[in-house]
Amino acid sequence: MIVSNPNCDVFASDTVNVNVVENPVASIQASDSPSLGNPVNFTDISGDNSITNWFWNFGDGVSSTSQNTHHTYDTEGLFNVVLTVENQYGCTASDTVEVEIQQIILIPNVITPNGDGFNDGLGIKNNGVDNYEMVIYDRWGLIIFEDKSGDIYWDGKTVAGADASAGTYFYILNVTNHASLGDFQQNGFITLIR
Repeated sequence: MIVSNPNCDVFASDTVNVNVVENPVASIQASDSPSLGNPVNFTDISGDNSITNWFWNFGDGVSSTSQNTHHTYDTEGLFNVVLTVENQYGCTASDTVEVEIQQIILIPNVITPNGDGFNDGLGIKNNGVDNYEMVIYDRWGLIIFEDKSGDIYWDGKTVAGADASAGTYFYILNVTNHASLGDFQQNGFITLIR
């Protein structure tokens, strides 16, 4: 750099070293099929060794400063998750991923009501929904089981209290849910083994 002083005819020449610092890289990976009430794993996959600070904003008012983290959402919906990274020179970068949190109800597809304590019945835990209603049909379309109590448990008995025959049954589950994604219906098959 050349500096001129107007008070005298002296010119000074200085050499300045300039270091160019690259911005860090931010890149997010979120676990597949996130669901209500289950932790979602978030991983910094940038591979950038210059990063010294991480700031996660999960889109629901909660944050973290861990490099890799997890978060459990207590409401359904779409959330923009932002990872902001910073290197030792204060340079920052961000990446955003959208996660959709849904109410997923896992229903076993086989029950064995033999009293051994394993798969003796079909139970559905209420995880963030207002109410469940379930109807189970036999292969001829007759109702074998119906429960509108919201706390469903089928032990392999018919509505009359008799043991249902071994075989495959069709179910319809109606869910009343006032959360962001609303009411929904789920259906499938259950095999009863005796």
